[in-house]
Parts: sequence; structure tokens; C-alpha cells
Amino acid sequence: MKKIILFLAIGLFCTGILSAQASFFDDFESYTAGALIGASSPDWSTWSGTGGGSDDAPISTEQAFSGVNSLKLYSTSTGGGPSDVILPFGDKYTEGTFDLEMQMYVVAGTGAYFNLQGEVAVGSTWALDVTFTPDGVVSYKGLSGTFPLGEWFKLNVSIDLTTNDWDLLINDVSQGSFINATNSVASMDIFPLYASGTSQFYVDDVSFEYLPPVLPDLDAAMNAVSVRPLSLVGSELIVSGSVRNTGVNPITSLDITWSDGTSEYTDNISGLNVPSLGYYNYIHSAVYTVAAGDNTFEAWVSNVNGLAQDDNPDNDLKSITVSGLVPAPGKRVVVEEGTGTWCGWCPRGAVFMDQMYDLYPDYFIPIAVHNGDPMTVTEYDDNMGFSAFPTMSIMREEIFGFGTIEAIETRFFDRIVNAPPATLISGAEYNATTGDVLITSQADFSSAVTGTHRIAVVLVEDGVTGTSSGFNQSNYYAGGGSGPMGGYENLPSPVPAAQMVYDHVGRILVGGFFGAPNSVPSPVSAGQVVTFGFDAVNIPADYNTDNMLAVTMLIGPNGTILNANSQTFQELLDTEIVNGTTEKFRNEYAEVYPNPFSDAANVSLNLETPSQVTLRIFNAMGAEVAFRDYGILNGDLVFPLDASNLPAGVYQVHIKMDDYLITKKVVIQR
Repeated sequence: MKKIILFLAIGLFCTGILSAQASFFDDFESYTAGALIGASSPDWSTWSGTGGGSDDAPISTEQAFSGVNSLKLYSTSTGGGPSDVILPFGDKYTEGTFDLEMQMYVVAGTGAYFNLQGEVAVGSTWALDVTFTPDGVVSYKGLSGTFPLGEWFKLNVSIDLTTNDWDLLINDVSQGSFINATNSVASMDIFPLYASGTSQFYVDDVSFEYLPPVLPDLDAAMNAVSVRPLSLVGSELIVSGSVRNTGVNPITSLDITWSDGTSEYTDNISGLNVPSLGYYNYIHSAVYTVAAGDNTFEAWVSNVNGLAQDDNPDNDLKSITVSGLVPAPGKRVVVEEGTGTWCGWCPRGAVFMDQMYDLYPDYFIPIAVHNGDPMTVTEYDDNMGFSAFPTMSIMREEIFGFGTIEAIETRFFDRIVNAPPATLISGAEYNATTGDVLITSQADFSSAVTGTHRIAVVLVEDGVTGTSSGFNQSNYYAGGGSGPMGGYENLPSPVPAAQMVYDHVGRILVGGFFGAPNSVPSPVSAGQVVTFGFDAVNIPADYNTDNMLAVTMLIGPNGTILNANSQTFQELLDTEIVNGTTEKFRNEYAEVYPNPFSDAANVSLNLETPSQVTLRIFNAMGAEVAFRDYGILNGDLVFPLDASNLPAGVYQVHIKMDDYLITKKVVIQR
């Protein structure tokens, strides 16, 4: 049996005629087994809008909740489909109540998926995505619950659009309610998808009911509260959201209060004219400082039009959970973005990387790896393994596409809490005349490691510009047709080079993409400090060292980045860590000559004041191979450096003068 009931509900308010009441039910018993639903029914459609095409789905007798028929969705493609079935709801609903119900059967070992569209034109707005995995987990809007595999279960999506209260239920048990940024529904899209394998499921007894709202005279509802649900401890979050006039009379004033469970903060707002079913969007004057753990955050509206209580106090308050994460000590997360000036979608990568860096400057390290343009570093680009652009790699563990900043942020949160095996820092001496820079890096291991670990440094430059056509940025966001994107919607395509400034550009690989061989010994014990000096690299004259950062990475045996650190170029020149202590560079006070040498060299030292002087020599593995304490010295001195007992190789000479440090790289040849 199948039936559709549509009838008007009379209700004229100052905003116009409300949507008509509507209800629908289909148990698929009126169709022939094997028939395609989009071709057989005037009520169902497909993503393409063409019934009977490749995206249609068949009626099946393999499973049924009632009668003998159900709708079968099946795919073995990791991208899902080709079946893609649409159930239009007859209108776009933005107020009132909407309830969707259907019976589902997900075959054991497979997954399932459907979504709700927020606009009548499918493909423009996703209001809700619901994914069912082979381990019996249903996920949606950052929430998750459970469902039974290999048996029929009832699914409900219950929505109060007027107050923006959404809930998903399995067998009448709520899996978690939420506030929806897209508070509208227009159709359901059923699509066989499970990215890691087969999707096979059946649906039966599909129904929905829409009821227009009945509005009291005066009512304000806390419609939405926008606070990041997950952030780092100590982050200061902007509190924003919307209040909806769910009454007949206009709202002229109100109070908005939020509470973290300890303190309350209130904004008194007047001079309003919010019409019936209209919205007032707010940004609260008080910011919320995130505490550790799961915290209840509440926001409510009161004192509407000066009255102690409006006609419906039940919709005045919204409560959400805000979780604070504690970063692991010393942990930094590197995200490398595959980009290019020829890539029209790549502006979103630049925008999202900037946003993440602004949100988490002490923990997030962005690097733009350019492809096919004047900023390309071939070794870098070739080894990242990017096959599409823009694409990102996080800690070289996962390559992923991204349409929202949340795709980056979620992965960042997963990693920032994991303790690294070591913390890193680098120092350098720089010859501004020649552009040569000699970098020494150090890893302080808090846990033991074995296997081949390496240290690498990437020199990154902000503020990169150019004048050639290769610096023109292709821009598919031009004109705003693809939505806002950090201002790129207001720029042409291509954006002329004169208007483009490129940040986070990976410029120079020090030690190579995979890190310098033998830069970390094996094994390393907990508490061990490893120092490694790289071969000198040259910074071209047209690179601006004032805008450069040095990103030091510890790379694990499988090529992933285990931890990193970022320093400005000036910090790189001023700071070096030796045996776990921070020292100040004074490399200009000494020279070693000749260099390279065989058995002996000379060390010239210029001491402006009497200083305690010690000399240490480290081999390429970071092990100390020589030490001498010269006591207190003063003036211009030359003393011999005896290396006759050392094998040929590259060494670091560290000369300590009270609180200052000189580092020199020397080569012993035989």
C-alpha cells in the first residue's frame, strides 16, 4: 500500500502564508519486483532527475519489513553509487515540525548512508549527513550512536524547525540531539556509500510528516549557539548565534546570557524590530575561555520586550558541550598543502591554512608545497605524492581532501594530544653576503626509539610575490558563485600577480625531503640529546630572510613526521641548544682554518672580556669525541686544534665562552 496526503493549513501572519501541512507514506508494495523506483513512482526521483537511469534503484524481495517489497541500495565502489535516489518533500521547510521515519536493514559487514537536502535544488545544500559503518556505528553532525547490523531497525529524524532542535533516533532511542547551521529540509537523498568497502542496505515503510507552527503572541527562542565544540584549553572563543521570533508580535528588546557553569555574562539589547519568524543574529560581548574536559555551556534569552517571561519559556535556552583538549608538551603538528597558481580551487587551501595558523599559532605549522609554478621545489613536490590539488598531508601520515576547515581541524586535534618522542630546536650561522646558512639541529628525546630516524629542516617563506604571469592565481571563487572564500570571491580569475601575496611557501629542504642520513643514531635512549649539523645551504638573494621560518622535523622510520618546531630566521640565528641548555650565538668571535684539514687546524678567538672557555667536538652522529677546558682566557688568541686521532668526516666544533656559544662545522680529510 502507498499513500500520499497533502493538505493546506490556513495561517496568515505578518511574514506571509506558512507552508502547507504535508504527510507521506510508502511501503513499496504497489511496485513490481525489479522495477526501478524513480521510473515507477511520481513521488520518487534520482540525483540526475531522470528515472530509469544508472542512478535509479530497484524494488527488491530479498528483504522486507512489511509485506514482501523494499527498496534496495547496493554498491561496491569506494565512491558509492551509481544508485542515488531522491525523495522530495514537496517544499522547503524552515519552520514548524518535520518528522522523517523509515525502516532500515544494513547487511552485516557493509555500510550505508543518506542525507537531507536543505534546498529544493539538490546538490546545493546538505542539511544532514548520516553514515552507518560495518561496526554498527551511526555518525552525524559530529555525534555518534549505535544501530543493529543484519536486522531491521527504525530510524527517525525529528526536527522542530521553528526552534532549531534536531534529533536522530534508532528504535525510538535518541542518539543525540543538535543545533543545525542549516535549519531547513527539502528532500532526502539515499546513496549507497561506505568509503572503505561494500554498501548494501534496504529501506521500507518510508514516511514523513510536516506540521506548520502555531505561534503565540510573544515568544523568543534561542535558535542557535555557535561556540567551537572542541578546542584547545585556554582558547578564547567568540560566542555567537541567533534568536528567532517564534511569536506573532515583533520583538523590540531582549537580554542574551551565557554561562560556563560558574559565571554568567549578559548583554542587554534594545532598539530591535524582529518580525514574526524573523531572526536576530548576535555576537556576545564576552568571550568564553575553554577549560579542560567536557564542559556544559548554556545560552538563553530573557526579558523579551521588557517582560519577565514570554509565552513559551521552554524554548529560551540552548545547552551544548564544549570540550577542551590539552596539547601534549612540546607537540607541534605540520600540515603540508599541495597547491599551485594554476589551480582554481587552491585559494581555499591558502584561506584555511591561514585560519588554522591564526587559531593555533603555537601548535599548527603550515607549509605550502607548490606544483607547476615559479615557487615549485621539485624534490618537495615530487615526494609528497599529491595526485589532486588542493590536497593536504598531515604529519605525512594521511593525505586528504578538504572542503571545510573542520576537515583540517579534526585531524589536528587527533594529533596534538599525542606525546612526541622528542622535542626539537635549531640554530644557525648565516653569511648575509654569500647567502650561505649552516644549520645545527638538536632533538631532546623523552622516550627511547629504535630504527632509522632522521632530522630535516624546511625553510619556509611568507610574503612571497612575483611579477611574471606564473604568479597569477587561478580563482574559481571569483564572482561568488562558489560561495565566500576569504575574499577571493571579490577577486577576478586569474588574480593578477600584483595583487597576490603567497604565505607559508616551502622554499628550501635542508637535509632532503626524507631527512639527513645518520642524523639520529639507533637506538636512542630516553633522556638522550642528539645534535646534528647539516651541510651549508644557500638562500637566494631574492628570498627575504626577515619573512622566513625554519621548520625542524623529526622523521620516523616509516617517513611520517613525529614532531616539529618552527622558529623565525632571527630566532634561528640567535638560539642553539647544546646538551639541553639554551645558548646565545657569537659565531663572529672565532674562525677555524684551514678548513677542510687533515691532522691539525688553527682556532682564532677574539675575546673582548675575560671568559671561561671550553671546546667540544661532536661527530656526525651527535656524539662528543673531544673536550678541553682552557680556563679563563682574554684577548686575541690562536691555538691549535689537534685532530690526528679522529677519523675523516664532518664534525661540529662548539666553543663555549661564559654564556655565549660559537659553533663551527669542520671537515677532516685523510
